Amino acid sequence: MLHAVIMKNRELNIPLNCFFIGAGCSKSSGIPLGGEVIGICKKLAFLKQHEDSLTIEKDKNESFENYFEKVKIFSEERKNEFDEFVSAKEKELQKQITINYVLPKIPEYLKNLVRENSGLKDSEFDQYLYELFKEDFYKDSLYGFWFEQYSGDKRERQMLIEDLIENKNPNGAFILFANFIQHGLIHNIFTTNFDDLLNEALMKYMDKKARVYSHNEIADFISITSTKPNIIKLHGDYLFENIQNLSDETSRLNPNMEIKMKEALGKLGLIVVGYSGADHSVMSVLEEIKIKNKKEFLLIWCAKNSERLHWRVINLLNQTQNSFLVQIDDFDTLVGKLYVKFKKPINDISENAKEKKNDLDAFINKFRKEFILKEETTEQDKIEFDKMSDAEKYFDMAFGGTNTQNKIEFYSKAIELNPNYALAYHNRANVYNDIKERHKALNDYNKAIELNPEYANSFNNRGTVYEKLGDYEKALADYNKAIEINPNLANAYNNRGIIYDKMNINDKALYDYNKAIELNPNNAKAYINRGNFLFKINEKDKALADYNYAIDLNPYYADAYSNRGFIYEDQNNYAKAAEDYSRALEINTKDSHTFYCRGNVYLKLNDPDNAEKDFIRALELEPEKISYINSLSKLYFLKNDFEKALQTLMRIENTADKNSGDKKDLAEYYFLKSVIEKILNKDSSDSEKKLKELAEPGKTFDITIPVIEDFIGNSRDLDEEVKIYFNEKYSFLKKQS
Repeated sequence: MLHAVIMKNRELNIPLNCFFIGAGCSKSSGIPLGGEVIGICKKLAFLKQHEDSLTIEKDKNESFENYFEKVKIFSEERKNEFDEFVSAKEKELQKQITINYVLPKIPEYLKNLVRENSGLKDSEFDQYLYELFKEDFYKDSLYGFWFEQYSGDKRERQMLIEDLIENKNPNGAFILFANFIQHGLIHNIFTTNFDDLLNEALMKYMDKKARVYSHNEIADFISITSTKPNIIKLHGDYLFENIQNLSDETSRLNPNMEIKMKEALGKLGLIVVGYSGADHSVMSVLEEIKIKNKKEFLLIWCAKNSERLHWRVINLLNQTQNSFLVQIDDFDTLVGKLYVKFKKPINDISENAKEKKNDLDAFINKFRKEFILKEETTEQDKIEFDKMSDAEKYFDMAFGGTNTQNKIEFYSKAIELNPNYALAYHNRANVYNDIKERHKALNDYNKAIELNPEYANSFNNRGTVYEKLGDYEKALADYNKAIEINPNLANAYNNRGIIYDKMNINDKALYDYNKAIELNPNNAKAYINRGNFLFKINEKDKALADYNYAIDLNPYYADAYSNRGFIYEDQNNYAKAAEDYSRALEINTKDSHTFYCRGNVYLKLNDPDNAEKDFIRALELEPEKISYINSLSKLYFLKNDFEKALQTLMRIENTADKNSGDKKDLAEYYFLKSVIEKILNKDSSDSEKKLKELAEPGKTFDITIPVIEDFIGNSRDLDEEVKIYFNEKYSFLKKQS
């Protein structure tokens, strides 16, 4: 183990092994472990649902420790009620751990191993496997389950993490670990921890700084061979809103994080400390590399008690070559032994802090002498200088984090101190744009352009706001201006191509997509957009090639798979379409439209049960989407469950009435509703009236019988566009009729 730490990769000139540090490493710095967090969430969830909860709200400046002490007392005083609450909730969770939940999540290699040992087959084997692992999956789900019971609001869960980590400082073990990084013994560190203890130890006490990657988009820039060490935070950071703590959020690593972890372990080994292995995201990557791809990188798993190892870890170590378990007391003891072994000198922390303070004082004194304290400088000059200096600090604080609310507050403070700070307006507009506050974004881009009319990105980004607001002419003017200022701005060509595409100016759209790709040939999004355009103009083979290339560039790009799936569906290759839709949903589990598309493909594959699941999931994600409601209702229609079909439609009657959106979806909605109402001998006059309103002005028609084929054939006065749509949309229903 000690030898493994000092080994070098001669080709890359970096340590041969990465480190993976888990929550157990932060315990001695006062940060609770997963089991303790579950206990905290239980009590907070109980308090929230209790009628007396308002009596112990957290005061604005009250520490979390003091507040939670009151929460504990509250729970203890109502112990029986609390225990009943926990028991009822966990019974809910146990019901969710069904055979259909467990089986897909068990690694294939492990299924094969159990199958060989048990000799069972088919349903008997599935039941045996379920009984074998259901308790493990239940325990693994407790952390995410109780987090969600505490709050369904991601921001509120984020604030809880902030409270748990607030004022926690790196202890001696982290300072020594940072010292090993300083001396080049450790270079690449992966972690699932939300805290920033290791980076704080480096920043405060060492001369060597690390690159910290905690967001999927910037993970693309990780270089494991860079001169600076890397801290790669796989589940986000407590400072950022991309933190992941629910079961579905940690079911898979973000795409770029997964790519970089695989890239690192293609060349280096891994030493794991303080990590239980309970979350699927990291373990599935290790299993894929070591078991499926049979890569024999060195894996050293440090644990205190081998009997308490997670089942996934046990199987991984037992089933792979060059994998070892090393027993340790804890992270602190391990770091201490490494220090004794390597005897690397440590920076004098107090001297280091004193030197930095002296440097800061000298810097401030120098500028006060050279500028602020000059005789010709007025008092107002001094005030303005201090304001501009403070504005820079707030700008840096905003730019350095990704907590949305904090970014807005810090940029606003910078603008308050320096009203001519064009880049602060631009960056605050970007934040507003990201959170869909379009008009606030527009105001800030306008101000940024007023202050700095030569900054191409402000015009480009303002164009995206106009596009979202449906003002294509203004969007086009902004993209033109951005390209005039910077003819090499690839994003502006890509965005302008989208506008030309929407305006059906096809030659210009294609030119811009080609130009965007020429300027940035590694931009998978540009290939996706061009592929979408080529599909629209019926160049489907070329569109397929673009989607394939986008997937080659980024095999974790969900849109590339879902769009390619649509082409396969169009080619009647339903099996491949379902496969691509499924791959897209593995990457993005909350893409309602792809669930909807896969549901339609399952129908075409004569698999109504899976189609029903997908339509229901799509509706869970977007409950008021009329096209999803229509599809689920049609499915029940096909099953001759007309009551359920009508019940499905009725759940959004108010939404349908208010919706002024897609004419075809509304026509389909009222058409299907009227047909089902007639079948059930219910009054269909209101549905028929609404459907008539969707016909061309002045035309009328009657719905006389509920048979769809006759309806379409006899309703000659119906809007031709809608009639054509019905013919296409209801082909499978006509066959059923």
